Amino acid sequence: MQINDRFSAELLKREPGLTNIFSLCSSIFLLASILSQSNALTEFCTKVLHTFGNISIKDPSPSELDEWQSRRGFTEAFGRFLDDEALRFDCENISYSEMETPRPPDGQCLEKIGNGAYITVVPHTDGSNCVFVSNQQGKIWLTTVPDEDTKGNLGIVESEPFLDLSDKVVFNMGLGLVGMAFHPHFMQNDRFFLSFSCDKMKQPGCIGRCLCNTDVDCDPSNLGYGNGITPCQYYTIIVEYTVNDTASKPSPFCIHNLWDLVHISWKFATAPCFIVKQEQLLYEKSWLYVFCTRMFKFRISSLIFCMDIGSCICRVRRENALSKAKPKPLLSTTVTTVQPAAPTICDRFSAELLKEREPGLTNMFSMCSFIFWFTSILSQGNALSEFCTKVSETCGNISIKNPSPSELDQWQSRRGSAEALGRSLDDEALRFNCENTSYSEMETPHLPDGLCLEKIGNGAYITMVPHPDGSNRVFVSNQQGMIWLATVPDDKSNGILGIVESKPFLDLTDKVAYNTGLGLLGMAFHPHFMQNGRFFLSFNCDKMKQPGCIGRCLCNTDVDCDPSKLGNDKGIAPCQYHTIIAEYTVNDTSSKPTLSKNANAAEVRRILTMGLPYSGGHAGQILFGPADGYMYLMIRDCRERDDPYNFAQNKKSFLGKILRVDTDHIPSAMEINELGLWGNYSIPKDNPYVVDKELGPEIWALGFKNPWRCSFDSERPSYFICGDSGQDRYEEVDIITKGGNYGWRVYEGPLVFHPGNSSSTSINPIFPVMGYYHSEIDTNVGSASIVGGYFYRSMTDPCLYGRYLYMDLYAGAIWAGSENPENSGNFTTTGIPFRCAHKSPIQCTFQARSPLPDLGFVFSFAEDNKKDVHILTSTDKRKEYCSVISGFLFLCSFGEMGGVLAIIFLFGNLLLLPESSFSLPLCTDSRPPFTLNTTLSFCPYDGKTCCNSTEDLQLQNQLKDMNISNSGCASLMKSILCAKCDQFSAELFTLKSVPRPVPLLCNSTASDSSQSREAITDFCTEVWDTCQNVSILNSPFSPSLQGQAGAKVNSNFTKLTDFWQSKADFCNAFGGKPTNESVCFDGEPVTLNDTGTPSPPKGLCLEKIANGSYLNMVAHPDGSNRAFFSNQAGKIWLATIPEQGSGGTMGLDVSNPFVDLTDEVHLDTEFGMMGMAFHPNFAKNGRFFASFNCDKVKWPGCAGRCSCNSDVNCDPSKLGVDNGAQPCQYQTVIAEYTANGTASEPSLAKTAKPLEVRRVFTMGLPFTGHHGGQILFGPNDGYLYFMMGDGGGTGDPYNFSQNKKSLLGKIMRLDVDNVPSPSEIEKLGFWGNYSIPKDNPFREDEELQPEIWAVGLRNPWRSSFDSERPSYFMCADVGQDLYEEVNIITRGGNYGWRLYEGPYTYTPPATPGGTTPLNSVIPIPPVLGYNHSEVNKIEGSASITGGYFYRSTTDPCMYGRYLYADLYATALWAANENPENSGNFTTNKIPFSCAHDSPTRCNSLQGSDLPSLGYIFSFGEDNRKDIFILASEGVYRVVRPSRCNYTCSKETAVPASPTPSTTPSFANHLSDTYNNLAVLFSALLFLLVSLL
Repeated sequence: MQINDRFSAELLKREPGLTNIFSLCSSIFLLASILSQSNALTEFCTKVLHTFGNISIKDPSPSELDEWQSRRGFTEAFGRFLDDEALRFDCENISYSEMETPRPPDGQCLEKIGNGAYITVVPHTDGSNCVFVSNQQGKIWLTTVPDEDTKGNLGIVESEPFLDLSDKVVFNMGLGLVGMAFHPHFMQNDRFFLSFSCDKMKQPGCIGRCLCNTDVDCDPSNLGYGNGITPCQYYTIIVEYTVNDTASKPSPFCIHNLWDLVHISWKFATAPCFIVKQEQLLYEKSWLYVFCTRMFKFRISSLIFCMDIGSCICRVRRENALSKAKPKPLLSTTVTTVQPAAPTICDRFSAELLKEREPGLTNMFSMCSFIFWFTSILSQGNALSEFCTKVSETCGNISIKNPSPSELDQWQSRRGSAEALGRSLDDEALRFNCENTSYSEMETPHLPDGLCLEKIGNGAYITMVPHPDGSNRVFVSNQQGMIWLATVPDDKSNGILGIVESKPFLDLTDKVAYNTGLGLLGMAFHPHFMQNGRFFLSFNCDKMKQPGCIGRCLCNTDVDCDPSKLGNDKGIAPCQYHTIIAEYTVNDTSSKPTLSKNANAAEVRRILTMGLPYSGGHAGQILFGPADGYMYLMIRDCRERDDPYNFAQNKKSFLGKILRVDTDHIPSAMEINELGLWGNYSIPKDNPYVVDKELGPEIWALGFKNPWRCSFDSERPSYFICGDSGQDRYEEVDIITKGGNYGWRVYEGPLVFHPGNSSSTSINPIFPVMGYYHSEIDTNVGSASIVGGYFYRSMTDPCLYGRYLYMDLYAGAIWAGSENPENSGNFTTTGIPFRCAHKSPIQCTFQARSPLPDLGFVFSFAEDNKKDVHILTSTDKRKEYCSVISGFLFLCSFGEMGGVLAIIFLFGNLLLLPESSFSLPLCTDSRPPFTLNTTLSFCPYDGKTCCNSTEDLQLQNQLKDMNISNSGCASLMKSILCAKCDQFSAELFTLKSVPRPVPLLCNSTASDSSQSREAITDFCTEVWDTCQNVSILNSPFSPSLQGQAGAKVNSNFTKLTDFWQSKADFCNAFGGKPTNESVCFDGEPVTLNDTGTPSPPKGLCLEKIANGSYLNMVAHPDGSNRAFFSNQAGKIWLATIPEQGSGGTMGLDVSNPFVDLTDEVHLDTEFGMMGMAFHPNFAKNGRFFASFNCDKVKWPGCAGRCSCNSDVNCDPSKLGVDNGAQPCQYQTVIAEYTANGTASEPSLAKTAKPLEVRRVFTMGLPFTGHHGGQILFGPNDGYLYFMMGDGGGTGDPYNFSQNKKSLLGKIMRLDVDNVPSPSEIEKLGFWGNYSIPKDNPFREDEELQPEIWAVGLRNPWRSSFDSERPSYFMCADVGQDLYEEVNIITRGGNYGWRLYEGPYTYTPPATPGGTTPLNSVIPIPPVLGYNHSEVNKIEGSASITGGYFYRSTTDPCMYGRYLYADLYATALWAANENPENSGNFTTNKIPFSCAHDSPTRCNSLQGSDLPSLGYIFSFGEDNRKDIFILASEGVYRVVRPSRCNYTCSKETAVPASPTPSTTPSFANHLSDTYNNLAVLFSALLFLLVSLL
């Protein structure tokens, strides 16, 4: 059978596959054959039919050939004709005829069209002359292959790859990116594939099976190392990629060579073919943006060859090249035609003129032609010549080298050339007609009559961001470091902004360095916040106060700057302040990000940290690009006048730049170091300087002085627009483009700036599209500072739609910029009036003698999800006659706008005084009063005041302008004006949260107040009686200023009787009486009675509810009335706490402990079980932790590293024996245990397993004392805090507490939920099974151990978190010889030991471990404490025991006070913080007694009424916030004071409820008062002043 024929596969082939009978040759089909088989072919098919036609043949089917009706039917089925691609069987073995072998070519001719080493070339699937090329390192480019004989180069731009995978590809001689293939349907599905090598040691995704395996009888372990590489360390990968979302069509936008016009030399060529996103160039149905072929525009004064055509022209060297390329003038008409054609490249619309119909840019501009005119909608000038015809007629017979075609006569007719080079006009196209391109003047839309505002809220905010969920919620932040989640009211609802100042979304005030120009300056939410919960903050920090404030200095050798030569700026050292961008998360605060009402205060990642050379403002706004998802960061030049170090133009400096970074793809720490990055980010591959070694790759644009408030147009994301604050003359608005240089400090706006050593010809700046001169704002001093805004895209005010709104800091004008034509970059801008709606939800205040609302300082603009625009403002203190505050304002109907409503919210900076608050010394601008060395010349204030000499002079001039003829009235008005200088001016000029133009005038003689005079003068009556008929120009008593009903205001009114009908009306508007919570002005400086600090409680009443000595108490995590108690020996019990007043004792069965660890615990005077902590999720996971000491001589499990080691310059062999113990014989241990398995759920467990689940921490102790040992879980972060003493020895001889490598004398913070592998633990040098929280202060500091939270403690004994203010982490620290102290623990804080003992410097008796210079540490002083002599005057012996803030309602007179005691139980202290949250404490030793009806009888000290407590070991707090004292004599609870006959006026007659009320206390009101006055307001008032 011929199935064995070597060509059987071909013989048996049919359609669609293989048949069971071979194809037979037949002459029927031979006529069309091109014979490739031997020529002598028989008609074998006919022969078969004749021979077998009547013979039965079983299988193949048909069984009998006679079923075929004819030879033709049979041959059609089994025969086939021959061609060059087919073989047919003729009963002989197949053979080919011998054909002549073609002669080989003489050779191959090559031309070199490009440099570069590439390994793969693949043609573009669109059939064009574009190809993809790749190198072995991992980059792919899209380029254009030049036509043959054009002498063109390969159009490739190395700096702009199509795709860069060099970070994923491992490259060496035999490895790299070795293949690429584009899917056959790439044009439809965008899919392509790459084959490359990776290294699993460097790329985490490099994971796969090893080709050496048991299936192929190969053992990788037997292969050994090849070139130092382990077997299967390298992998081959094939990966699929896509071009989706990079262009509107799968085929990339290929733009061809621009510069070969009229024989220009190639050395001036730009990239012939590169990829852009189409939306960057064109918008459907819109005008074109002014765009040069080099993607940016610039301006110089004049060109010689090219015509001066405005803002987008050629640079001088390119203009020279065009001039040299000018052809010889054969005919005069030729020169005049071609010369204007060549400079078309210089036209500011060259990108559009040189754009080919398909697919990119052509090398010849499009010419106007009447042939295509009939469809035109003219947008260019009306007088358009038929330029295409003119070119054809003039140059038709003249040879012109390059462009191709070389001679225009190759076009058969004028129509042919017009079809190729001409084009009709429409609204989306421009055509060249031998003149500079210009738009016809279109009618400018009518300017809106004005801007109508309504005030919808108060508050001092600097940034606002809409919630990413698209709702009516927004995030607002202040400069001090707080962020709130607020609700914006619906239009026409007459509602106000829904915000609760006391409940911030996030509070970073302890991390943010805040002063005039510093603070929290920007926030941005990740584009996928709804899925990942990520957001980012930009703020400043002080490295002298915040240990985590560590970064490189922006003044360095790379930028030719020496920090040592800068000197101090306002007392601040260079780079003491830093700019930080940090990542945070809302994850774990709710089930999903959109439901989160607060965020985790712990940093997830530090994105960037930079030291600032000067102390002033540094912009700091951050935004995510809406199109690319990258983060943009705005940074000013340096704040020093004139930018003396030229940072803005320095290619290596980030100052005066806009940066663009990728926060989603973070390199490894090693790569970050190698690349010289400033933090955890990567560089977007299309950043303009990513391959430019002269410029920082992070830079997106440069040449800014102070970019203050930028935004992306929500309808045109390519419009990235920024306000840039000027120096002395001009404020500007810029459209930011990739790689653009905006001129500073060579230019200030359009004006040449002369700082001294810069040339105006050294750069080609992009000039502003809008702006204004300083003199337009203030004609006297020309002071101004721009605030960039937004394109208005809301339909609330349709007359504003599409206009760009911006303002000046001083709120004297609002501008609306209109672009005409749209997308042209040509703006006209006009100042527009603005007013406040008469039905504004919150009343607006007004400028004197003006209907304009007084907005004060304008800080920022914002946009919500409805595209309504918001403005954030504050009080303008320049206008002393009108101390007003602005706020949120709504746009409403204005003038004859036909009822059109528009919304603009003006965020104000209102003094947020709650209705109940103490009077505090504070100025109206929220500064604290200051002390003058001399008395003011005009106002009668000395000592503490709120005015300096300049402000004093302004008040004097203001009185002169009033032109008061009556001396008595003038004297009264002087005192009223000078009340601005009173140390209580903030209180005097605010009433019920409403700012006032004059102070509150006393109109009562009541003496029941906090003011010191026995009889307060009825000053309001005195003012009315004296001044009612006296003319007062610019009177501050106008009803329009006060907002009260009175006589109709007339500009001619000057007397009080003109405004007010009676004294009653007048004093109702301006008068008031003082109370214990407020002050009023009676013509003299305000003084208070000496009763500001509440009197201490009469005493502390205790009841004894149990005998027994316990060291620790922890409330049960289930919130019940149960608690865990432990003793020093190592036992833990679960006890039940009796109800208050029930007469019951504590339910604890000593014989049935919850867990017994006495076999593991070493017990001695200072050893034992020192702490216990229950996991925050104990009720679900049953996890709890014990901290104890062990003896490695007695227990084998007591094994850990010694804390005295070479890392800390300590040799254990030199320590000697301490109390009979060897160094590190005793160890401190933290071990994890579980209650799982002992009950159906952990909350029901009554016992736990004594077996360790995990050893969290083990460390050998050098001496036998000072080991702290308490452990706590942070209520906000869920991390484990571990208090560790200095290790013992008099005076900490080895200086462990200040040693950066030692964990002794520290508070540690550990993550016990995320435990690394044993190998990682060993590699990282950890002391057990834990990880380091990402926001630990020294996580990235190699000099300090990452576990450390705070340093400089001697023996921290009993710490606690305030249950109402978890940021108050209180820790008592036992002193050496003199002082016992209480500290507020902050992140990275240094508390001074052993350099300080409390407030005193300390000198140790011996220092074998070295010393720390006193001036090298800036310690945080204690907030409370006492001298040893206060406890024991004879021996001076004392040891503090830290306690709790009392938050129970059982003793209301004790509420909010911090309780602490001494070990020797002879004294208890109650400390009061005043004002709350100020850190200023006053403390009183208070008596204590035992209730006569105590459930367990109390013993008394011999010869004293005090109960005998023995030693006070600890305090405790239960779930009802009642406080307990754990003493050697038993367990005592604080009870109602009346049970000990102590008087408390706040105590109710009935016993306190078991569950404390959650109603805000009076102290909370005080907290709100002080925070809002002293912190919120002062920041924003001065921020932008510093930007001038």
